[in-house]
Amino acid sequence: MKSKILEPISGFNEFFYKSCYFHSLFPALIYLNKNISSILAYDVNVYKILNDAKGLLCQSRPDVDHTLMEILDNIGISTEGIRYANNLHERIVKAIQRERPILLWVDCYYLSIRNDTYNKIHFPHTLLVHGYDQDQQIYHIIEHKNKEHLSYENRILPMEDLNKAYEGYQLINSFDIQETYCEFYLNEDRYNVKNLNSSEEADFYLNLLLNKKQEILNGLTELDSFIAWFSQRAETRTPFSLDYTFKWLKYLNDIIFDKKAEQYKLLVFFGNPEKAKIAIDSIVSSWTDIRAVIAKLYYSQNYNEKSFISISDQLSRILELEYQYYQELWSIRS
Repeated sequence: MKSKILEPISGFNEFFYKSCYFHSLFPALIYLNKNISSILAYDVNVYKILNDAKGLLCQSRPDVDHTLMEILDNIGISTEGIRYANNLHERIVKAIQRERPILLWVDCYYLSIRNDTYNKIHFPHTLLVHGYDQDQQIYHIIEHKNKEHLSYENRILPMEDLNKAYEGYQLINSFDIQETYCEFYLNEDRYNVKNLNSSEEADFYLNLLLNKKQEILNGLTELDSFIAWFSQRAETRTPFSLDYTFKWLKYLNDIIFDKKAEQYKLLVFFGNPEKAKIAIDSIVSSWTDIRAVIAKLYYSQNYNEKSFISISDQLSRILELEYQYYQELWSIRS
C-alpha cells in the first residue's frame, strides 16, 4: 500500500500536560477510542520544597503509584517500543498498516516545518506519526508550530526530515536508554476492557484524592514553609540571584501547568462545583501573577519591594485557597 492515513486524529490543545510526550500520546489514545481522562485520573501533584544553593524553591511534583506503562495496560493499551529503529521507514509503514500510531523522539534541528528550531538549535522532542505517502515522500504527523505555544495540529513532514531528525536525536542523546520508537495499539488480550464512564472516572479520581490526603496536606505544609522563607527574604530586601529567578520561573511554569490540568479535571470529573471552581481559578490566576513579577525581575534585574511584598500576600492567599479547594473535593464523598 503506497499511502495510508489513520483518521480521525488531531492535536490536543486543551492545556499543556507535563511534556511533549503526552501531547504525542493523547491523540493516539483518542484515536484508539480511549479517554485521556483515564490517564488524568491517576494523577495527583503535591507541593515540594527544593533546597537550592541560592535559596528555597517551591515546585509541583507528581505523587503517583503507577508507571505510565502500567496505566496504559490498565486501560487496555499496549505498546511496542525499541531503543533504536534502524529500519525506521519500514517499521512506520508496517505499523500504520496495522492501525498503530507511532511516537518518535527526534531532534527538531532537522525539522523544516519548525521555523523556531530548524538549522538553529538542537532540541529533543516527540511527535506522532499517523500516516505516510510513498509517492509524495511525506509522513502525516501531529506536531506543533513552535515550542512556546500550544498549537498541536495535523502536519505534513518530508520523509527525509523525519529520518534526519530521528538519527539526530540519537547523536544528542547517545547515552539515553529510553525507547525512541513506540507503537500504540489495543491489547487483544484485554480488548474488552471498557472505558469508565464519567461517573466511574470521577469516583476513581476522588478515591485517589482521599487516599493521597496526607500527602496533599504535607505538600501544603511545605508550601507554608516556603511562604515563611520567601516573606522573610522580601521583608529584609534580600536580593534574588539571576540563577535563582531562572530556576523558579521554570518551577512556576510547572505549577501553573499542573493547576490548569486540575481545572480541566474539575470540569470533566465533577462538573465544576462552584466553590471549588472559584478556588482553583483564583489559584491559577495568583500563580500567573507571581510568575509575571519573577519574569520581570529575571529580565530586568530590577528589584521592586512592593511587588515582592505583594507576592508574599498572594502566596498566603494561595495556601488558603488550596485548603478550600481540597476540602470542597473531599467533602463530595461525605
